[in-house]
Parts: sequence; C-alpha cells; structure tokens
Amino acid sequence: MLAPQSDANVLYGLMALQLGMISQGDLAGALAEWASTRARGLDAILLERGLIPPQTHALLEPLVLGRASSGVEAFAGSEAEPPGNGRWRTMAVETIGGTEPVFGPLPTASHPLSRGGHLSGRGRFRILRPHNEGGLGIISVARDEELGRQVALKEIKLRYADDPHSRARFLLEAEITGKLEHPGIVPIYGMGTSSDGLPYYAMRLIRGDTLAEAIDRLHKGGKSGFDPVRRSFSSRQLLERFLVACDTIEYAHSRGVIHRDIKPDNIMLGPYGETLVVDWGLARPLGEPLSASGASGEAPVKTDELHLPEEVEGAPTGTPRYMSPEQVRGELDRFGAPTDVYGLGATLYHLITGEAPLRGVHGTEVFRRVDQGKIPPPRAVNRRVPRALEAICRKAMAARPEDR
Repeated sequence: MLAPQSDANVLYGLMALQLGMISQGDLAGALAEWASTRARGLDAILLERGLIPPQTHALLEPLVLGRASSGVEAFAGSEAEPPGNGRWRTMAVETIGGTEPVFGPLPTASHPLSRGGHLSGRGRFRILRPHNEGGLGIISVARDEELGRQVALKEIKLRYADDPHSRARFLLEAEITGKLEHPGIVPIYGMGTSSDGLPYYAMRLIRGDTLAEAIDRLHKGGKSGFDPVRRSFSSRQLLERFLVACDTIEYAHSRGVIHRDIKPDNIMLGPYGETLVVDWGLARPLGEPLSASGASGEAPVKTDELHLPEEVEGAPTGTPRYMSPEQVRGELDRFGAPTDVYGLGATLYHLITGEAPLRGVHGTEVFRRVDQGKIPPPRAVNRRVPRALEAICRKAMAARPEDR
C-alpha cells in the first residue's frame, strides 16, 4: 500500500482515472478525504469504497511506485490543495467515438479566460448543421458570410464553459495550429467568444477519411481477395500520404513544436490528394528549432504566447499504443523530435501490418510493454510486410530516443 503522506497518491489517482478505472467524481471524493488528513493512502480509500478491485490495485501500484521517483515527490511536504484546483487537474482523458483514451494535461489558470471576449455573436460565421463531437468541443459546419464558404466551427461544450482550465485547453489547439502555416496543417480562420459566452474558433472544413479508415479498408480488402496489383497500388498511395505527414511534422519541428499524439486517427486524407495532420491539442513548443535543416526560416513558437498546461513529471501523455517509452514514463525533459518520430513509426507499423501496435493487449500491460520496448516486429504480425519497411519501422520505434 502507498504511504499516506506520499504524493505518489496523486499519481495513483490520476492513472486510475486515465485507465478508466474510476470516474472524475470518484477521484474528487477520494482525493478530498485523503487530502484532509493524509491518515491513509488514496489506494486504501479507493479499495475500501469498492471503486478499485484488489487485482487492479496489484497491477496499478507497481506502475505508480516505479514512477514516483521520476518527480511526483516534488510535491512532498507542500500544503494540500482541494480537488478542482490546478494541481489536481493536471491530467484529462478523452474517448471520442470509441477510440482509445488520450492522456494529457489540463491548462493552468495562469491565463484566465472569462466570459465576454473580443468578439460578439459568432462574428461572420453562421452555423448550418452538426458535424462532429470531441471530448471538450462540438464541431459544426458553418457558413463564412464574408467569403461565402463553408468552414468548421468548434465550440466548447456547455458543461466546460465556466471552467477556466477546460476553456484554456480548448483554445490551445487553435493557438498552436494558428502559428503553424503549412499545407499539411489545418488553417485557422478566426477565434472569438459567442454572445452566450462560449469560446469558439473557425477552421478549414476537412472532407475525407482518416488514415486509420483508409488502412482498415486496405487490409480488409486484402483478406477478401482484393486484386494484388490494386492492393499494391493502394499501399503505395498510403505510404506516399504518410511521407507527406512526415514532412508536416518536420516543419513543426523546425518551429520548435512537437505534436505528441501522432496516430492514424490524427492524419486526414482529402479526396484530392490533401494530407493533413490534425489534433494539436497535446502539442508542446520547446522554444527552439528541433529540425537540423531549419528550412522554414520562421522563428520558433514562443511558450509565453500560449495557454500552456502545467505538466506532472511521471504522468503519461498521448495515446497508449502510439506513445513512446518516454511518454509512458512522463519524462518531460526527454520529450523532443524523437518522441514524434516514435509516433510516426507506430503509425507506419499500423499502416504496414493492418494492426495498431500491441493490439489485443489491454490496460496497464500496454504501458508496461511500451516502457520495456516489447513491441512485436511487424513481420511477426503480417508476413507480407517488406523487410525494408520493417527495418524503418523498428528504427523509428527504438526504445531510446537517441536510437531513432
């Protein structure tokens, strides 16, 4: 059991939340009891309340203890804050359309966002119909009345509207994306606050499929007797699209920005050859160019211009099956261009094998195997994978950043 005075209890609660073992309400209640006295560990409280079964605790505890030495003890001896304050809100989980959970920080309130804002109504944008929904926002198809075109308008969900942390995180993607001007990144057309106080931003309306959907069609076709010549052509087309995504990430690195959530679901394929890397909500500017070429000639994105989250050392960030080992361990000082290279390698793995890395492995075992670099080689999953592509994939997914 965890020592009652140890702030590793915080990490225990956050990881339980991220893995879907408990709800936010469960965590808030248990944290309130723990923080009031610190007479017993958070794990003991959750076990007593029947919120975590003993077998789950047996898996979770060693993961937490293994990461406690990575920095979570920096909180030790500090005065406890009530649940809901920034320290307790450093992690969030979103599950969109049945996809895997995405781990990441919630912003601090260092740049508070109040209702009101510099635009009234929705400016020149008129909503036409619903389009999609994410963890924090709702996306609608809207009409740009000034230019007579359709755009995607993203608004924060009502239940998050008065939470400054959620509001700031909602806008982070627009802030990062708006500073990266590249054909492979969705342009932002405007930001503001509606007359009812909801922050929004307008961006290009993307029509097409995700790379994940295209991969699924490709490999399902192969299993159903798909013409080998046609399949080979389709494979080459997807590999070309993947290379465009690599170029886009290289541009972001030249601006000092890492994406941290690269996966097939975050690469969009348009019907006319467009390839776009989307969902920059977990992106992080590191303050200096990460690309050796520096070909963009543009200045690095500055951290003081963004609503950046406070991050906890030792807390995972990203989507589990596509996370690098340093993301699983939450080693903040090791995040860099190789972190995204790993995500690209994991995406290539999915493309050439037809399966996400560690498919069929669940829960904390995914973290454990990624941490240890125990990913089955692509040809062990699909014998048709060319050896050259397997070598590229394994190099990109090397356990150590310096080996990628």
